[in-house]
Amino acid sequence: MFDDLVVLEVVDEDNRPVPPGRYGAKVLVSVLFSRTMPLIRYEMSDSVQLAADADCACGRPYTLLGGIQGRVQEALRFPTSDGATREVQPVTFHHVMDTVTAAGWQIVQRAAGLEVLLARPVDVDTSVLAASLSAVLEAQGVVAPTVTVRAVETIPHTALGKAPLIVRGT
Repeated sequence: MFDDLVVLEVVDEDNRPVPPGRYGAKVLVSVLFSRTMPLIRYEMSDSVQLAADADCACGRPYTLLGGIQGRVQEALRFPTSDGATREVQPVTFHHVMDTVTAAGWQIVQRAAGLEVLLARPVDVDTSVLAASLSAVLEAQGVVAPTVTVRAVETIPHTALGKAPLIVRGT
């Protein structure tokens, strides 16, 4: 982070700072250089963590991010084997989906399970992809839902023209 231009605060749900190495629920950003549009503690729903080791091997003096999980509103909730609920961050899906050759993808959480939409996939074994997604979900400690994969021409867009990668609870 360019600490001389921006103040970044990684905080929990109640705006309390979280220590480096731990993911926060959101980020508060204050921009120090804008005279026309001041942003003071602007809230972003990204779950990030500050690096536990503040020293960069490259010699830069700035704060480092240790990891980015994704936007809180894109996190999906799944049941665990003990009846609780666990939130799974978007980065979990990216680890699998970013290896797929397709024009685009979208994961839609439905009552019946997960539906994976692949826009114009190339040489994708859908059963292997479904099994890979189930495995990463089980590694997160959740009961993996039924995963179905469907080829589509294009990924559906929202009314605002965006094609979200993760769609929760439809």
